[in-house]
Amino acid sequence: MIIYIIVENITTSRNVRGNSLSNNTITRGLIGIIVIIFAVFFVVQNYVYDSGNRFEDTLKVIMDEAKKENWEMAQQKEEEFNKLWLNGKYLIALNNAEHDYSEMKDAIEVLRSSIEIKDRNRAVESANRVMGHFINFKKIVPEP
Repeated sequence: MIIYIIVENITTSRNVRGNSLSNNTITRGLIGIIVIIFAVFFVVQNYVYDSGNRFEDTLKVIMDEAKKENWEMAQQKEEEFNKLWLNGKYLIALNNAEHDYSEMKDAIEVLRSSIEIKDRNRAVESANRVMGHFINFKKIVPEP
């Protein structure tokens, strides 16, 4: 009996509205749009940063060269890394809290300056910090 009343209410409400869109149609459409936006966002982020793991691989090379105190190569790789960062930093800013983004930016600045002053320990530490932030940023739901 209850099911009959519910079905009858649904059919009469459709008849009253005529050709207008139902709430279900609008909701499904909005959910579809949101899913598409997220999918496009993560595909673009993946293309910018994970195409061949350039971001992580460049950081690893910087760490290795800093450990060997090969500062010319570390400087060169840091410049490559900075280009990658500049290409996609706004994607990270969109998906993460301002505080996390600022910490990443600060760690990158420390990395750059430690390579300039040839401070091995600080360069490796800041590269590890940048790597940790980046791994967290790639997640769909980043950790605090």
